[in-house]
Amino acid sequence: MNSIDILLSAVRTQVCGAEAVSFGEISAEQMAELYNISKAQDMAHVVATELDRQGLLASDDDICNKFRKQQFIALMRYERINYELEEICKLLERREITHIPLKGSVIRRYYEQPWMRTSADIDLLVHPEDLDRAMDALKSELDYREEGGTEHDRSLFAPSGVHLELHYETIEAEYDAKANLVLKGVWEYSKPEEGWSYRRLNNDDMFYFFHIAHTVKHFANSGCGMRPFLDTWLLCHRTEFDRKKREKLLGDGELLTFANAAERLADAWFSGAEHDELTRQMERHVFGGGIYGSAVNKMITTQIKKGGKLGYAMSRIFLPYKIMVRHYPSLEKRKILLPFYHVYRWGRIIFCGGMKRSINELKTSSQVADMQKDNVENMLDQLGLK
Repeated sequence: MNSIDILLSAVRTQVCGAEAVSFGEISAEQMAELYNISKAQDMAHVVATELDRQGLLASDDDICNKFRKQQFIALMRYERINYELEEICKLLERREITHIPLKGSVIRRYYEQPWMRTSADIDLLVHPEDLDRAMDALKSELDYREEGGTEHDRSLFAPSGVHLELHYETIEAEYDAKANLVLKGVWEYSKPEEGWSYRRLNNDDMFYFFHIAHTVKHFANSGCGMRPFLDTWLLCHRTEFDRKKREKLLGDGELLTFANAAERLADAWFSGAEHDELTRQMERHVFGGGIYGSAVNKMITTQIKKGGKLGYAMSRIFLPYKIMVRHYPSLEKRKILLPFYHVYRWGRIIFCGGMKRSINELKTSSQVADMQKDNVENMLDQLGLK
């Protein structure tokens, strides 16, 4: 078995409940390769659990210790995030602030073991009119500190270091306009969670739609890891759902073509279904980067969107307003000052050590093979993402 096959087999066994497949003996070189691939996909802790079950982490060498360390880190991340989530929700409940947990905090309940679904942060949605009250409560009672945000969320950190993204919108500029129209109705598709008065959960069809929209956001830009497709498999195999309702929302948001392909890829990886040409292309795109994709993937997709290499270069020289605001929060609601901030940014690049990095980025972009770009463009076209 090659390293990707071992990775997928470990996930099928440990997360999807499939029958275990013996890996046999694995050479030191392949163990190192397996570690690097699985860590890039944020799945090293899952692979480590299956390797340990098969008695393949018995030695005290460097790679075995790295695998065991990833198990420990994943467990600690889960415990810290889960604790902070409950504290936040209890606080918002006391303050009578309606909120909806998003993404991993909901999906992990469908994993064989919830700690195996790692997350970089906590995502919660509140009404825009409740944002200031929620921020004040988090800062005053739980000692959270604010560190910026975007046009749809605020970024906060707990004393423990856990990152919270407090969303007041689910729509984003990166989403297609049709997808944003669907997401505007997110609150209408929610209901109170059992045992809570102010904590709500999205209905299945909206939760699945948001999951697919978020996957598209990453897949069609820098790329994404395998985890969104594992989540897709779980949401299709571990939940009761009405396919017609899901397809209605996905069709309204023009995401049905991608969702169908994502489900086929998930079934190929985790149910043993046959690949088709498109899922093989998607597989190469996923494993061409890590959990957050790759810089080369981002260059290719941006070139496609901007009409070529020159368009890509101009997009990096003149960053769009929504990106500039993230770098310079003081620009928010002052779009008229954007040209001055461009000049300020160029000065920082030239005089503060960023010139070499920027030149290397543009050089790499110019060296991207046309065939590689054509393959990605063809894939995105088939997925309805161009």
